[in-house]
Amino acid sequence: MKIGYVCSFKGQKYNTNSEQIIALKKAGCQTIFNDLLDCPGDDQSNLILALEYARAGDILVVWDTSTLCLDIQNFIDIIETLQQRDITLQILAGNFLEIKPRSWESLVMLESYSVLANLERNYLC
Repeated sequence: MKIGYVCSFKGQKYNTNSEQIIALKKAGCQTIFNDLLDCPGDDQSNLILALEYARAGDILVVWDTSTLCLDIQNFIDIIETLQQRDITLQILAGNFLEIKPRSWESLVMLESYSVLANLERNYLC
């Protein structure tokens, strides 16, 4: 089953929830979870619900990575959770990326992001 997750910020002028929802429906999502946040750092409570709702073999679909998370470490944590639960992540924007659990490509990407998260934590903060 394809499960969609939408997130945007109040007052955001582009990439609104309605535009994301249309894209997720076109991608075949049967269920869509939606967060409308006041500011970065707010709890993405419906993302948590989407992750709890998803079952092994499901596909979590998002518009782009900024919809899913706000920093690299959070992205890594979500990918690890999805991999542990055998859930694929599909990102529609850009080059249409699909991150499958335990695939060679996903492991390489996860290691690369781990290096970036370490750099972000140690040198940019």
